[in-house]
Amino acid sequence: METFTQTCSKDYSRHHYSVVNKDGTNKMFSSWELAQSYWWHTNKLGTLSHIDVMDHNSQKTSTKGFGG
Repeated sequence: METFTQTCSKDYSRHHYSVVNKDGTNKMFSSWELAQSYWWHTNKLGTLSHIDVMDHNSQKTSTKGFGG
């Protein structure tokens, strides 16, 4: 079973989430719950790489996030 590691305890409600495939393509989500659900339902073949946490204001990738 795959697990996630939390690297930051801050509230994530102010972020967007980018689920990144191993080929570099991604899918954006506005909530952690949607991104996590997508991960669990889509990654059965192991094609996903990680989830980037993106700040709403800057749209730049945070150095903190979740990975599989």
